[in-house]
Amino acid sequence: MIITNNNSTPNTQINQKDEKKDLSSPKTIFKKDSAHPTELSEIDVKLNQLTNKLLDQLKANNDGNFKPQVLNQAKNAQVAPNFAKDVVDLINSIKSDPNLSKFATKLEEFLKPIEQIKNADLASNIKNSGVMLEAKVSEALRKESLPTSIKELLSLMKKVQGNELKQSFLELAKNENSDIQKSFDNLKLILENAKTKNLNVINNSNLKPLLNLGKSIENAIKFLDKSANLLSNEQATQSLNKTNTSQNIQTKISSTVKALDFVQNLLQKTQSQVEKINFELPNLKNVKSIKNELINITNDISKQINTLKDSLGITKANTLSNLMSLEQSSTLIERLMNAISTDANNTNLQEKLSLAAKKLSSIINYFDKNANEAKQNLVQINHLSKLTKKATLDIPNITPNNIDESLKALSNDVKATLLNLKEATQNGANLNNINQNVNRLLTQIEMHQLMSFAGNSIQTYLPYVWDGLDSSSVAFKQGKSKFYAKIDLNFIKYGSVSVILGLFDGKFIDIMISTGKEDFKDIILNSSKELKTAITNLGLIISSFSLTHKAKFEPYNEQKPFDLGFSVKA
Repeated sequence: MIITNNNSTPNTQINQKDEKKDLSSPKTIFKKDSAHPTELSEIDVKLNQLTNKLLDQLKANNDGNFKPQVLNQAKNAQVAPNFAKDVVDLINSIKSDPNLSKFATKLEEFLKPIEQIKNADLASNIKNSGVMLEAKVSEALRKESLPTSIKELLSLMKKVQGNELKQSFLELAKNENSDIQKSFDNLKLILENAKTKNLNVINNSNLKPLLNLGKSIENAIKFLDKSANLLSNEQATQSLNKTNTSQNIQTKISSTVKALDFVQNLLQKTQSQVEKINFELPNLKNVKSIKNELINITNDISKQINTLKDSLGITKANTLSNLMSLEQSSTLIERLMNAISTDANNTNLQEKLSLAAKKLSSIINYFDKNANEAKQNLVQINHLSKLTKKATLDIPNITPNNIDESLKALSNDVKATLLNLKEATQNGANLNNINQNVNRLLTQIEMHQLMSFAGNSIQTYLPYVWDGLDSSSVAFKQGKSKFYAKIDLNFIKYGSVSVILGLFDGKFIDIMISTGKEDFKDIILNSSKELKTAITNLGLIISSFSLTHKAKFEPYNEQKPFDLGFSVKA
């Protein structure tokens, strides 16, 4: 549950006229020194009225069509769109004050230059951005502290797709008299039975060969990744170790050709199995078109593989005959590595194979939905089984909640720090302007909390300082089978860009980018090859990539693709 200010105020809403009049510049929350305290106080009262009104409306309305209205109201009330910059301004205004400098030091811990962004730090910075303070309070009130592995297991158990498995978990939870070890033993038994049942569905399906081929296509994508990495490693090390370089190149080329042969053979088997299905019935018109698309994709991939194999054969022959210098082989290896990753249309083989797998899955789902669902269930069951084994080992690490650690976690939060700073400047002489600025920052955090609650997501600002950035918003959701992230950035020079990412099966990623300016789209397009390579090097497989330009682009209102198909509880 999201907690906002508890002030009891009339339900008055700020309109656009009020914003322009009272909030001065939309790019910063900081007012000129000539502003009167009474005017500032009136603004804060109205902001508090708006947050409380929106929350009350959310509590009172369960109609799904109502939430978009609340989202739009909250988005339009951006009182601190460039939150990170405003926090920096706040730090500069208080760091010379002996009584407030400790708050400046604490706030500086939360904001780092964008150049220092790291995967390991990003999750922590989002967690401490203020939008999750109330969740931390709830965690601190628990009697026991659970290891991360058990938390991950419980989280995944809540999101299983199969109704039967969900019911089994609910029955397991009802048995409060069972000790922890016995509960884990029962959970293992539930998962084993569910795995057996889903395997039986697949084994009894007439489309079992196609189901197995779909899984093999996913493995083929891994083969291509491994082959590209082998060539990449050879290119990086051959200049340092010239001994046996020719032999190394030949070995790596042979391995790559074998991987490509495997993929080609797999595609032929897929076509053969699909052709056994009769698509000529009148009611199969739609699925027949999918089948034709699948055949076209597999033929296209096969042709591209033939071209790659020819180039690899020439390279191997030349290195065997010592007709190619080290520099020449290095250049050719780089070309071949790029060819495996990306074709002339800037689409890599992994993307094409992923698209083929999706088409195949659509065909299977049409003829045998139960078998296709059983295949998807097995992926989740296997993941649950691995987490269960890991979590079982952590049972001894379940400890009573440490009050000191809980308090430390609560204090390490932007909203908590701002609340303390607000209290410290509540009645201080000449501190009214700082107090009002802090209150606006708190209001912006609460706006993000409202949007998180209304959108069944976690939404906040980008917790980094980025020169040239005018406003930012990042949001995260978990759907039934995918994790989603939405990033809205508005640059002073380049305009707006919205990025929607979808991650599924732990390795496949969909990327959709929209820009507000055509030239900004061109800049991203020119660097898309490097972007795709960097993503692939992280062990991820790009299943789809789109880059578009929208002339009338409003980053805070482009939510439709992100709002579809989710059911996440705040």
